[in-house]
Amino acid sequence: MVYPYSLEALHPLITAISQDVSGTQGEHFRIVTETDEFTAQCLVIATGQRIKGYEDLKSVKGSHELLSSPRVCFNPGATPLLVSNLDRQVVGIVGGGDNGLVTAICLANTAKHIPLFVRSQLRGFDLNQKQISELIQAGRITLHQPVLIKEFEVGKDNIYITLKGKDNQEYEVLLDYLCFRIGFEPNVEQINQLFKEGAVGSLELTTGGYIATDQFLRTSIANIYAAGDVTNPRDPCVATAVAQGAIAARSIDEDLRIASY
Repeated sequence: MVYPYSLEALHPLITAISQDVSGTQGEHFRIVTETDEFTAQCLVIATGQRIKGYEDLKSVKGSHELLSSPRVCFNPGATPLLVSNLDRQVVGIVGGGDNGLVTAICLANTAKHIPLFVRSQLRGFDLNQKQISELIQAGRITLHQPVLIKEFEVGKDNIYITLKGKDNQEYEVLLDYLCFRIGFEPNVEQINQLFKEGAVGSLELTTGGYIATDQFLRTSIANIYAAGDVTNPRDPCVATAVAQGAIAARSIDEDLRIASY
């Protein structure tokens, strides 16, 4: 489950989150929006993750031209729509994870050719890597690995991408269309900032920047839980998020019962 929005876009009205210990019912959280104020004994963070896009490429020369080009796609969810639209075109794909590999596999039988650009190693499931290998042998895909992107030149009818290969030699590839499948990142920055400003605390994060939890989805801050893609589950999807929501709800119920004794 992917949310291509920032936390600010999802929750534009939240202005402050703090802890209040002055109430008669003990410690609770105070959530302030532009129009209302709420209190809660516990919080569940389920802000999801977003697609990595232009912000991860803006240091590359010519990358600003990508934003206005109809020949560029950042959203993995658009892949099924591209199959018929990109018939007999040279479609470059940036990314060696499952989204990049699946996009290449889906487009390989209709596109004229698929140059696949991978910075280091292929990271997809073995089944996807096997299919990519078969398509390379069949001449449908050319794997450029490892490569660094040095420059984009976006024209009306095509895109030039300049690459640096493993021998440090630079070369160009001409494309009709370019898909970026460079991963995801969690929506945690703004919620963590609200917590810090409200003296709630600072969430412990994993090395990948996701919210760290125990097996019961408790975070490093008491009475705050996290569920769904923001915790980087093994299989991020609606079913996993719903299941984690149920686990978090049960954890909250048990923790509040224990606290009331």
